[in-house]
Amino acid sequence: MRKTILPVLCNHCENAPCVEACPSGATTKREDGIVVIDKEVCIGCKACVSACPYGARYFYESETGYFGELNEYEQVKYAEDMPTGKVDKCTFCADRIDAGKGEVQACVAACPAGARVFGDLEEIKKKALDEGGFQLAPENGTNPSVWYIPNNVVEAGEAKSQN
Repeated sequence: MRKTILPVLCNHCENAPCVEACPSGATTKREDGIVVIDKEVCIGCKACVSACPYGARYFYESETGYFGELNEYEQVKYAEDMPTGKVDKCTFCADRIDAGKGEVQACVAACPAGARVFGDLEEIKKKALDEGGFQLAPENGTNPSVWYIPNNVVEAGEAKSQN
């Protein structure tokens, strides 16, 4: 028996159901394909949460964070970026892209195994398809921008070399 754990984030779908479901127009898709939420426009109705087939959105209900009390790092980020009564999700670190400094996405930088990559979608898609990669739930017709590559999955107890 083999157990595979996949990190699931916003898939920044080509055909994003969350964009269609948002009654206030707070959820939009940028020209580069990144799906974003304008928290000043979000009315907190959670229609986009229900519409997301990947469970990648969450509602920020209170200042208590995920575990009932904010740690010192959460206090900084929550105060800055998370008004209560609003929906949030992964933005592919659009702020870092927009800054133009070449700073990698936070999840890429934080992954100790080097299993996450970000870059040109067509190159990543080609690599994924060449290596037996897949998108989650293709039957939804969303055409997600996130691809999973099985070669990057490591058997328990195995070390993955990065050459």
